[in-house]
Amino acid sequence: MEREVRAPRRLAGTVLAAALFAFPAQALGAADLSVSLTAKPPSLALGGPETTALTLAVTNAGPDPAENVSAGATIGAPELAFAGFSGISQGSAGFASSDTPPIKVNFGTIGPGVTATLKWTENDAKSGLATLTASATTPTAEPDLANNASSAQVDVVALVPSTPSLSFGEQTIGEVGPPAAVTFTNGAAVPVRIDHVLVGVGFALSADGCGGTTLAVGASCQVSSSFAPNALGSLFGHLTVLSGTVDVSPLAVPLGGTGKAADVTPASLQLARVPKSIGAKRFRKGFSVAVTPDEAAALDVELLGGARSGAFASAFDLKLFSRSLPRAAGRRTIKVKPKGKLIGPLRKKIKVQLRVTATDAAGNRSTATRKITVKPAPLR
Repeated sequence: MEREVRAPRRLAGTVLAAALFAFPAQALGAADLSVSLTAKPPSLALGGPETTALTLAVTNAGPDPAENVSAGATIGAPELAFAGFSGISQGSAGFASSDTPPIKVNFGTIGPGVTATLKWTENDAKSGLATLTASATTPTAEPDLANNASSAQVDVVALVPSTPSLSFGEQTIGEVGPPAAVTFTNGAAVPVRIDHVLVGVGFALSADGCGGTTLAVGASCQVSSSFAPNALGSLFGHLTVLSGTVDVSPLAVPLGGTGKAADVTPASLQLARVPKSIGAKRFRKGFSVAVTPDEAAALDVELLGGARSGAFASAFDLKLFSRSLPRAAGRRTIKVKPKGKLIGPLRKKIKVQLRVTATDAAGNRSTATRKITVKPAPLR
């Protein structure tokens, strides 16, 4: 009896295990659509005979059939001229009105691992970058809805700028910064007329070699603009080219910069290694001083003396030493040596003045002075 009882138990266990593996597979099974949209070539010359071949592909990566799959494709401005369908792998497609997605597709059922495709062509109707978006839906459960949309772009070229944008950095409010140039080339298959060139608020048009001209195919012209901020902080605008040629959209080159407040604070000066007193012999040979402004500044260093005794050759103040240094930041060491024959033999001590003037980029000035006593040589 033991053998008769054990056999049915093994059979029952086998059936139960099969059920455990079968039912979860059915419960987890689902369609998993993946949508792609490609445009080849992605760039066309306005007025040319070229066309772009567009392919909308919907793949079912899930284990179950994707039933009643519908898809649509929308073309954003500028619109491309609708040329026609060139093929569909299954189902049907149609062209809708302008207030609905231009292309509607009914792929029907897409089996597991199967890709359904729709191909059509577009040609250039107006210049600019057209954005195409495509999506697909199905009533079948899908584990990843994020895969159900895709996009592509087609650039219908007319005017081509030499740079996609201009960044001017920082500029003081109320001042006009240095100009930056943009060259525009006619990349269309037809001549392009440029009527006007405009810049946004906070920017200035420095030179306009494009307005009022007609560019032949492949010809170029140049425009220069400057940053002239009227407010603090980041400012943005556009350099816009307006064309009188039909189907040429306005072309805008982004401009950016940061307006900063005018500098009204002069540099602060630190003087070091300036002797309070010095012997006449060492004084004539020269001595070193250290000057450190707290910002980039030009330095003028002077050594002045007053006619208080017969030691000086004149009855008015003398400039015994003078030297100028270009604008820079950081500590600078300067050797101060009075000009020869300006000081005769000293019978008694005299006082001279070291004067340093700093001038920053905004023209602000600050002055630091130190008095130095010059002692005569000791009598022998």
